[in-house]
Amino acid sequence: MKQSSFLLLIILFASACAPLTPVPGLSTTIFTAEAGTFSTTASDPTATVTPPPNPTSTSLPTHTPTLPAHLQVETSQLRGVVLNFWHPLAGRQAEIFSALVNKFNQENEWGIRINQTATGGNSLLYQMVELGLKNGSLPNVLVAPGELLNEWQNRSGLLIGLDGYIQHPDWGLSPLELADFPTVFWKQDQIEGVQIGIPLTRDAQVLFYNQSWGRELGFSTPPTTIEEFKSQACTASASLLKDQHRENDGTGGWIVSTDSLALLSWLTLFGYEAPEDPKDQLTIFNVPPAQEAFDFLRTLYDEGCAWISRNPLPYDYFATRQALFYSGTLSDILPQEDAIQRYESPDAWVVIPYPSTGNKPVIYTSGTSYAVFAASPEEQLASWLFVRWMATPTTQAQLIEAGGGWPANVSAVEKLSNYRQDHPQWAQTLSWIPLARPTPRAHHWLTALRILEDAGWQVFQPQPDIGDQIPVILAQLDHTIIEVLKITQETKEVK
Repeated sequence: MKQSSFLLLIILFASACAPLTPVPGLSTTIFTAEAGTFSTTASDPTATVTPPPNPTSTSLPTHTPTLPAHLQVETSQLRGVVLNFWHPLAGRQAEIFSALVNKFNQENEWGIRINQTATGGNSLLYQMVELGLKNGSLPNVLVAPGELLNEWQNRSGLLIGLDGYIQHPDWGLSPLELADFPTVFWKQDQIEGVQIGIPLTRDAQVLFYNQSWGRELGFSTPPTTIEEFKSQACTASASLLKDQHRENDGTGGWIVSTDSLALLSWLTLFGYEAPEDPKDQLTIFNVPPAQEAFDFLRTLYDEGCAWISRNPLPYDYFATRQALFYSGTLSDILPQEDAIQRYESPDAWVVIPYPSTGNKPVIYTSGTSYAVFAASPEEQLASWLFVRWMATPTTQAQLIEAGGGWPANVSAVEKLSNYRQDHPQWAQTLSWIPLARPTPRAHHWLTALRILEDAGWQVFQPQPDIGDQIPVILAQLDHTIIEVLKITQETKEVK
């Protein structure tokens, strides 16, 4: 196994770690702990840094700024504070959270007590917060996807900015702790320069690829371009039409996915530029890159190189060679491993980035974060201390072991050395973090994604003339977004 450059990241925190598998064709990357960022080349070890000249030799009086009122709370005032904490985690991750909350309740020095509610998923969490925005029964702290935090903040403004707590000399995060968060993860929770969240974990959009089957079909490496992807998908489908098993006819290539971030990944490959500024008031999909992307996907379907599965879960299809590719996330690695073992498949498989048109793989990252709703100064400080206590590398490592994804800070990787060895498909993805791009942060983006999924569903309808209707579908997509946003704004103004 070759040594990946990402190992340089780990050496900053531990002297002995297993090597990582490099991804062919991706740039060499180095993590700079002081800056908390990744760069594509190493800094010159012989270079020297000259400090800026002192503008004057005269001693200047120091000025201590007055803290805002909500930061002038004494920790002695926190004894007996009870907080409500909501999160969407389920299964083993929920068990870990429950144990951590119990530990905090027993051991925290401030006498704070946490009442936690696990919703078991984002849908119920969304409903509970929506109801809370109407009747005022909101939690003090919650964990939620960044897209939801963005939407709730835009509509209510009730999530507090955490910058004052982060920078506080006694309660805040040290420069090294801040540098431990890769910039791409940290900035996902910023709205117009204000930090409204602290990253918990991160996930990434990827493709699952059967290496063994690909080699048998004549392909020595995974696809890195759109053309190579189509060639391999079509070859896989054609091979199943030629075998003696009629039940697998019509399968074999890429399993169609109309997940919004999977569709966004395809659109980006063709040059689509999603809105980045949270203030952007409109998302336009009816543009040439989006039409090219949907034309490509529809052609895959029409030519039998992509197919629609009955089971929404792709793991069994992939494990039984009914799909050479499928769109998924890092969190799908663990259940895919289980399916491979269950079917006793000897196939080697990997996760790969979406292919590219210019040697720039597309890897969208998203995930959940801690956030705090506005409350009394005592409750807000108690909430921050709880979040700071929870957002540690140890906690992140435990959650990754239970559910997959990427830890939100670098030093957690040191605690995952055994996990890396046990899950090589996951280990190889760590070197992609510098290439990851955040999902768009425009205030209306969550609304746009929901409508995009509906448009994707229409594109893959079985009617033979759908390919000719793609411009109409995209025009309807944009019109629907405008209408929904208009209704939402009118409702907000009435309230």
